[in-house]
Amino acid sequence: MCPDSFIQSESSPLKNVNEYELKIIKKSSLICGIVYYPIFKISDFEKYDFYPKEVFRDKKDAIKLDRKSLKNIVWKRFSDVYSDPKMIVDLNPFSITQIGIGDCNIIASITCCANYERLTGIKLITNLIFPQVEGIPVYNPSGVYVVKMFLNGFWRMVVIDDTIPYHGRTKFNDLLPKYNDPKVLFSLDNSIMCRTTIEGELWPTIIEKGYLKFLGGLRDEGTLPSSDLHRLTGWIPERIKTMNISKNVYDRLESFFQDSKCMATIGSKDVPRSIGLAGGHAYSVLNMKSFKGIRLFYIRNPWGKFDWKGKYSRSDDDSWTEELQKELDFFPFDKDKVDLGDFWMEINDVKKYFTSINVCYNPAIYEFFVTTHDKWKLSDFKYKGSLENTFPLYSITFTDELSENSDKEVFIFFNRHILDFVDFHQSSYFVIYMIRGSNIKETEKSYGHIVSTRFRTKLNKVSFFIKTGEAYYEPKMNLYYTLNVYSHSEFKLEKIEREKSIF
Repeated sequence: MCPDSFIQSESSPLKNVNEYELKIIKKSSLICGIVYYPIFKISDFEKYDFYPKEVFRDKKDAIKLDRKSLKNIVWKRFSDVYSDPKMIVDLNPFSITQIGIGDCNIIASITCCANYERLTGIKLITNLIFPQVEGIPVYNPSGVYVVKMFLNGFWRMVVIDDTIPYHGRTKFNDLLPKYNDPKVLFSLDNSIMCRTTIEGELWPTIIEKGYLKFLGGLRDEGTLPSSDLHRLTGWIPERIKTMNISKNVYDRLESFFQDSKCMATIGSKDVPRSIGLAGGHAYSVLNMKSFKGIRLFYIRNPWGKFDWKGKYSRSDDDSWTEELQKELDFFPFDKDKVDLGDFWMEINDVKKYFTSINVCYNPAIYEFFVTTHDKWKLSDFKYKGSLENTFPLYSITFTDELSENSDKEVFIFFNRHILDFVDFHQSSYFVIYMIRGSNIKETEKSYGHIVSTRFRTKLNKVSFFIKTGEAYYEPKMNLYYTLNVYSHSEFKLEKIEREKSIF
């Protein structure tokens, strides 16, 4: 079992952070006009006033729903709806249900974290919600909550109140996103936000509201799948196209799942409803397991219903053997088993019906890492003679003599900080280039604000730089970012200042 590496200790957040980086961290606290204060130590929560004399109302609540969800919405407090609201009754990932907001990847990510905590006891969900009593999140009659999220390279406080959107006189089916099926979704209390099947249980709703506040509401584009799990955990994200899942890649991911070293969501293609999948929809990957040459994925629909109808589904009478059912601890023909939207799927169907799997790795799998926070001065191209000379250039030097000429794994993760609404859906890209001698190779490209790449090298020193697309070349623009480098071998990361073009 992996150590609970992402939870900050009293001293770890500021370890090796210099004054310049501290300014970057504080500068990146202002997101879309709202300050999300960095969490420097756990005791910071003790200073927060969770119990004001009057009921808390968030004056900076920037949550805006999509146009379809705006009709006849009524905002109510939990106490207006439930006679006995509770924060956590049963931390059950299979009880979470996406309702009327098109944030499937957020709900799928919350499901993954709840499943991880339930399996390992490591507090991924429990440590996200405050106030707490003896380390357990509690319902707050004063209406003030803090959701802890990993934003712009650092853990930060997202303060929310307890008002939640409910639909009024409008028929609930009219509020569902266009890709949802009114036959399979339900709400016990007319809420349009996610909830569990236990009346009055609040934890997934609180996390969803905190996330939507950070996003400034929900737009038709949704969120970037590779970002959501990272923001809830601080773990290392990697996007893998399903067509690239070779036997070696599958075996590596399966091993990580069995050792509780990663979590993942997966996004579907534009597929017909008749096969039991929703097109353009995010699902949780709760496990990966192979058996006698069959490579399988355990997947859950955040709707909590409407599952797969193909091979290895509950309607497949031919593929399931008693031996396989026992191996997976999954009994598809049990009449007493309630449909919770969970199913197993063989790898060929995953490749056929899904586009990519978005994995997040526990940083504890790497013994050595370096994190740096910096500013990218795109405006400097005026003084440096070319745009290329503004690209951040770094070198990695392995310092362990035993690592010389050995095969070493390196994972690079670049995270551009989001400061305004335009940053959420910027159409430009970021790409990582590796430099080996005179050879420059593009390793990864990402249309979004994060990009990561994994590679192996026998060299004792390698260099890399980050490039961005033309949309960012504006006269006075600065980009703030966090760069993380991980390896199993000890190394030193250095930024290289230069005037001469590297091309």
